[in-house]
Amino acid sequence: MALHFSDASADFKRRERQVWCISAALVPWRRAFKLHGATHEKAPPHDLSEEDVVFVWSYKGHTGPEHWAEHYPSCGGQSQSPIELFNRPPMKEWNPFQFYYYYVTPTSVTVTNTGDSVMVTMDMPNRPYVLGGNLDGAYEFVQLHFHWGSNNTVGSEHTIQHNRYPCEVHLVHYKKIYNDTATAILYEDGLAVLGVMFTISEEDNPALAGLITGLASVTQPGQAITIQPFPLSTFLPNKRKKFYRYQGSLTTPPCNEVVVWTVFKNKLKISATQLAAFRNLKFTNGHSMVDNYRPLQPLGTRQDVGLEQAKWEHEAHLEWMKLELEMAKTEEAREQEHAKIEQAKTELAREQARIEKAREQAREQAKLE
Repeated sequence: MALHFSDASADFKRRERQVWCISAALVPWRRAFKLHGATHEKAPPHDLSEEDVVFVWSYKGHTGPEHWAEHYPSCGGQSQSPIELFNRPPMKEWNPFQFYYYYVTPTSVTVTNTGDSVMVTMDMPNRPYVLGGNLDGAYEFVQLHFHWGSNNTVGSEHTIQHNRYPCEVHLVHYKKIYNDTATAILYEDGLAVLGVMFTISEEDNPALAGLITGLASVTQPGQAITIQPFPLSTFLPNKRKKFYRYQGSLTTPPCNEVVVWTVFKNKLKISATQLAAFRNLKFTNGHSMVDNYRPLQPLGTRQDVGLEQAKWEHEAHLEWMKLELEMAKTEEAREQEHAKIEQAKTELAREQARIEKAREQAREQAKLE
């Protein structure tokens, strides 16, 4: 299938100006979830006054992580992310995770260079959501994005038993009872992020082929492209029984402590060649987009965050997959039936118009006779 570009440049410039112009409290949230953090030591638009300018964070230098708290106080909080995770034995077995619509192929998938990461969004009639696994409620999917390193020994934000991985993907969700992300970030359980590590494989991961191909078309900040759709389950490990769970924060400013973190123990695969494609992207400042991960944060009172365990009910899992696929088929059939009805209405209107025209012609002919 051919790749179709989305003209995101105008929208990116508009949102970039909003980063400078709107209030400091709102700016970081927009960047975290719309631009996912964006700019790196970039000069403000020439037409802004000194009062309009807000701190523009990056991953290094005088605007790097060690300076974030000077401008975003939450970044110096007691429950920050990412952290070191440990393999202590699970204390309890929770109800199994339930992933709804994760296995349904979306209508479209869009990949965007946000200026500090690559973000994937999906358009589909039924939004994926997750519950179970000791999550307190259902959480709806918003977007996913990646963190990676300048080489294959670094890149992940979290570490496990002092091991850092070359890439980590974050699947961002908001709690459905809050209705939207803007409201959800006001509550400490507002967001749920699923983190999955990648390890290097000798062979390419075929499931990532469409994404990797699309990266070549979004090397510059603000560029976006629509690629061959794939289900969200592409970014879930096959085994999801063991995971790490803790209360933490966004890993980019404003660092709101509103995230229920789930980091799965099992990993996904990516080849060195595929991972290298991420490093061809550019930060907003034009530098190569690498090492876009925040340093580890103090554990504070969250001592020894270790493994949790959810029941793995294989038959139930297969039933969920079957159910959501059937629901998707039903929705598709309903849309097809609606389209047929609309087409029939259109044809009926045309026929009525034709009959009325014939009648009018007949009346005119009768007058002449």
